[in-house]
Amino acid sequence: MASKQVVDRQKSAKQVVASIHTNAAAIAQSRAAFLAPFLQPGEALPDFQLALLLEGRSLEAAIEALVRADVAHQAELSDDEPPRLARDAAGGRVYTTVVDVREAVAGLYSPAAVREAGFVGNTPREDNPEMLARFAEEVIAGIPKLAGHKPRIQGAVLDLQGTLAKLQADVTELNTQLKHVAREAREAQATKLARDRALDAYDARFTQVATLLATELRAAGMPELAERVRPSVRRPGEIADDDETTGGDTGKPAGATGG
Repeated sequence: MASKQVVDRQKSAKQVVASIHTNAAAIAQSRAAFLAPFLQPGEALPDFQLALLLEGRSLEAAIEALVRADVAHQAELSDDEPPRLARDAAGGRVYTTVVDVREAVAGLYSPAAVREAGFVGNTPREDNPEMLARFAEEVIAGIPKLAGHKPRIQGAVLDLQGTLAKLQADVTELNTQLKHVAREAREAQATKLARDRALDAYDARFTQVATLLATELRAAGMPELAERVRPSVRRPGEIADDDETTGGDTGKPAGATGG
């Protein structure tokens, strides 16, 4: 489904195209009547009606391209949630494991051994998964060093191999999910770039076509219809609201008087 900003543009584009189809013949007749006296021998008037219809088709092509790009971007954004949820779940497991291991090491070994095992500073929270993964990797590298330290409590034993295997598995899963999230972010950036380019192209085309149509309608003696299709000065790619400056006969904001 397209986003609101694109749907709003789509409505304006349809209104402009509909006005072209409705009024192209009358505009062409008016233009021909005005310009015919200026023809030189051997010259012929252009097909004003066809030219307007082609302008309308170009606008239709621009809005269709924008809708496709926008729908693709929205679909890509919707794909981002499962990897993020998986990353958060993996981060939670890593955090719990690191905290548990830290408590066990602190209870069994000297403060120097705790630092040597990689527990330096506070354990990063799971809402900072990249830093948490790096912290856990330092712990993985430091845990084997505990083999050279004796527990402070006689007979106490810490399963270093089992602890290391559990932490390694959790960190591997977290790093995998971080890669998935990063890939989704790159894909979202690509679809956003394509959408933004289509948006700029449409906005430029809309301004050109809507301005041309409004000008032709005024020249053909249909200023009221021209007001209905003039481009907005505040909202690119859309038709102006009634409270925007008309830019028409008076050049004053709607409702202005006197002067």
